Amino acid sequence: MREESPSLELHLDVSFNVFNDIDLACWPAVPVMSPELTMGEISALGSKRFIVMVHGPLALMTTREPIKDEKLRDDSGRVFGTRRGNGLVQVMNCSDLGLFNRTRELMAAGLSWFFLDLEGNVGKTVEIYKRIISGKRFYDRNARHGHTTGHFGRGVD
Repeated sequence: MREESPSLELHLDVSFNVFNDIDLACWPAVPVMSPELTMGEISALGSKRFIVMVHGPLALMTTREPIKDEKLRDDSGRVFGTRRGNGLVQVMNCSDLGLFNRTRELMAAGLSWFFLDLEGNVGKTVEIYKRIISGKRFYDRNARHGHTTGHFGRGVD
């Protein structure tokens, strides 16, 4: 692709599992950083040349094994949707990622590229993040309902 379109700006998506400055140095493209990193781990990176996913569905597992059900339920009653494409099945987290005002912490750490994976309420969600990024006051308590901050505050156990 680079040979055919030298000015094409490439971005690696979250599935590339970029975790550290060594990973960042290996890729000529701008990656979406792994959502498994905490705020402290993100802030500690020397390079800030990456994108952070701040909103959208998170794939918990990708498999080639057939999963017939559109939704899976765990022992505690949480429902996990499935997404299909290119011969793969992804099991999605029961709650979409939604960092909302926590995005300001990323900005304070020197980050300026954010990724929103949107399917519904696109206009409303974009407006919310534009407001947050521009520094305008936004009370995110109601918006956070039904969303997770993922590993952002607690890391991977």
